Amino acid sequence: MSEANLATVHTAVKAWNEDRAEEVVTLLHPAVEIETPFSSLAGPPYVGIDGYRRWLADIRQQFESFELRVEELRAVGDARVVAIGAVHVRGRGSGVELVQQAVGIVDFDDGQMRRLQIQLDPAAGSSAAGLAG
Repeated sequence: MSEANLATVHTAVKAWNEDRAEEVVTLLHPAVEIETPFSSLAGPPYVGIDGYRRWLADIRQQFESFELRVEELRAVGDARVVAIGAVHVRGRGSGVELVQQAVGIVDFDDGQMRRLQIQLDPAAGSSAAGLAG
């Protein structure tokens, strides 16, 4: 299952970066939970497909661009994929660009992405994902 999960995350990242984020819905578990530093300002995690769409709308409202730059994908067991890389954003109003190291942790349930967590501290993200060092 881990190879299929790696392929799913790769497909999701590619769709996101090609401005086809709505296509990611087909890869999500109906009760998906999304926790990111960019969403934490809004309060609790985004939940479900409607939550994903609210998160997407919030991202589009805040940022002119939001690109995921994945340097490495790792399977951790049969139900988790860790994406190591960076998030590149450009503020909608300010035009300010930021490249921030990040670790994405994606948990799967029955072949669908069930939980997405983005950590901006690579060490904390790696630890939370269950990776050594």
